[in-house]
Amino acid sequence: MIYKPLSPINIHDKWNVTSAIIDKNFRHLYEIDQEQKLKGELLHRYFSVTVADGKAFYQITKITKTSASVVLCEGINPDNYCDPILGLGSVLPVARAKALIRTRDNLEQIFPVTFR
Repeated sequence: MIYKPLSPINIHDKWNVTSAIIDKNFRHLYEIDQEQKLKGELLHRYFSVTVADGKAFYQITKITKTSASVVLCEGINPDNYCDPILGLGSVLPVARAKALIRTRDNLEQIFPVTFR
């Protein structure tokens, strides 16, 4: 399932409102990811890249034998960061996409994702 934000981030006067929207959207992306992980699929999994003082999240939306198309997941970062190379979307070698997902899976074994 391709991620779409459940709620748009409109910067509110109160940070707790924006934070709750971000949590809701990230939980949705994470649930899609975990469902695909259980199936053993690479398609629709996500990874993040460090940008400035935050992260940009990308979801794999298409896979061929040699490439993986990725799209920026909006609604998860209040600063609307995107990687300067990947931009709003890009194509990676499938081996690189697998490595990014494997790295995140390994880190989550040490630092599990938690929600409020």
